[in-house]
Amino acid sequence: MSISLSPSIAVPDEWVSGDEPMTGAQASYLKTLSEKAKDSNAFDEKLTKAEASEHIDARKAKVQRELTSRQDSSESIFDNAKGAVG
Repeated sequence: MSISLSPSIAVPDEWVSGDEPMTGAQASYLKTLSEKAKDSNAFDEKLTKAEASEHIDARKAKVQRELTSRQDSSESIFDNAKGAVG
């Protein structure tokens, strides 16, 4: 007998309360992520909980990609500098 330890993940569109207005915490987090992602269009005070969740996931992914890209660029510059010295 096999027991799954991973929780089921509910899709925001299927949430019982997904049509309710987003929470204050969602609004605050989305606004911060939108600013970090330089995407002012992502924040809309009229989003539902489900929409806010989807926007948060998208902005988190965008910020993470930008951070990874910057880190890769920094490492590349450092590697090139090491090669010039050696």
